[in-house]
Amino acid sequence: MSVPVCLSLTEAEPFWSSDKEAIAALAASFPNSPWVETPLIPGAGHNIDHHLVGHGFNLRRIGFALSCAALLRPGRS
Repeated sequence: MSVPVCLSLTEAEPFWSSDKEAIAALAASFPNSPWVETPLIPGAGHNIDHHLVGHGFNLRRIGFALSCAALLRPGRS
């Protein structure tokens, strides 16, 4: 099964690399996905929810889910 993927990385991530090459490699690991989003979240560290940008991050995730629902719904014209 193929599904959209959104994996957000943070600007100050201490556990894995979030440079452009690492983000591109991460996106490439989902070749069957109809689309892959790998946004870099500035102003945040490992646990995005506990940073000042957490609320905006969560709103973006809701937006991603709504976009998936609209774009993948059966009978879409």
